[in-house]
Amino acid sequence: MKANTSDRRLTIDYGVFLVVVVSSLLFMVYCPSLCATEESFAGKREKTQYERRLDMLAQRYSRAPAGTVDFPKELMAIDYINEGYSLFQKSEYDLALKAAEEALKCDIKSPVAHELSGDIYYLKQNLVKANEHYREAFKLEPVSRLKDKLEKLTRETEVEKSFDTVEEEHFLIKYSGNQNEYEGFELKTMLRDTYREIAKELAHYLNHKTTVLFYDADKFHAAGNLAHWIGGLYDGKVRLPVHPRGFGEKQLRAVARHELTHVFLDDLGKKKTPIWLHEGFAVYQQNKIEPLPAASLRVLKDESNLIPLHSLFNPTVFESHKNDEQWMGLFYMQSYDVVDYIIGRYGVFYLKQMAIKFSEEKNAEQVISETLKISIEKLEKEWKASLASAFL
Repeated sequence: MKANTSDRRLTIDYGVFLVVVVSSLLFMVYCPSLCATEESFAGKREKTQYERRLDMLAQRYSRAPAGTVDFPKELMAIDYINEGYSLFQKSEYDLALKAAEEALKCDIKSPVAHELSGDIYYLKQNLVKANEHYREAFKLEPVSRLKDKLEKLTRETEVEKSFDTVEEEHFLIKYSGNQNEYEGFELKTMLRDTYREIAKELAHYLNHKTTVLFYDADKFHAAGNLAHWIGGLYDGKVRLPVHPRGFGEKQLRAVARHELTHVFLDDLGKKKTPIWLHEGFAVYQQNKIEPLPAASLRVLKDESNLIPLHSLFNPTVFESHKNDEQWMGLFYMQSYDVVDYIIGRYGVFYLKQMAIKFSEEKNAEQVISETLKISIEKLEKEWKASLASAFL
């Protein structure tokens, strides 16, 4: 399951005078997405355009030459914060943290810079530093969002304090020492194999490590305050239960594949891939390990029960129903079947292109039209026709 996340950006009107001054110093940099392969991260490498962008910002805000005006510190902080959030969406966490740190040098009382730092440390599993920054942000801006993050962090810190740690090229793995059924090596091997299979299919490799937490069955739902029917979670980290009753190695591999699929889609879509595409493709991948029972797909047999595609693609509709277990069951199966139909007709490449298009903040109608060259209405008609033949 993919948890919703949101980000905050700051904008400011520099004023007519500052626009004239600053625009004379600004540069235009085109920053295309990283087309990364595993080999490109090995050994010594040149600086990325993101790193060069941060270096140029530092030069821009270094000691002003004689005859020019000093930049207000607040403006400098805002520029770094915006750059940090941009890098955060691209999963460039180390550089995003560097930008956040530069923002705090300019404005130590910026709650947004502290929250961004906390978010990055949280994903990097440095819970102590995350707690420090979240608390400082909450002191400066006591809003419910930060209170929720602190409460979540407190729950997780208590549960995970005795976890063992194993690092791998692509993962930071945390697991309970009580999980005698698995050792760190086995978990590492399983995740590495799953990573390679998904990466090969999508022809896409990640440029960051993902934190994966394996919980004892009885602590999995408590740590995340999750509904009982949730069997795995991705919320920036992958969270998996190990060996609840009747839950064997095959099921664990299937759920791990489901949740790791979210990591790839998050990266391709720069954290803007919609829920239906996330869950549809995740179930599609899970189905490769553990085929869905025929009974679970029968919910699609009655056309009158189906969610119209315009509603399926609408995040507001999802938010209003996400605590309805029955509706969510239909949402998962329908999202899966729509994705399965798209892949069957167009191929995985086009699904990947859809995720990339969503990173440009386009809506479903625009993405489907530009990628598949079809309207949502026609897609729905053809998909329903495929359903009718499937249930003959």
